[in-house]
Amino acid sequence: MAGCVLTAVLGMGTVAWYALGEQFSDAEVEEMTHQRQDAKDERKTRRGRFYGVARLVGAGRARTRARAKARE
Repeated sequence: MAGCVLTAVLGMGTVAWYALGEQFSDAEVEEMTHQRQDAKDERKTRRGRFYGVARLVGAGRARTRARAKARE
């Protein structure tokens, strides 16, 4: 019972703290979103699409072709 009361009081305190605290303005939220999206796009172009799997497959194929030519 004490745990339930403690959890309820903690929840009410959290709601009050959130309501009284500083909030981000719409411009700040938009700027943060743009920064996160730009960082995400940069990571995608750096590693390639699909987490660089295509790059790994291409490198593996190149090694296989080189080995095949070396055997000939």
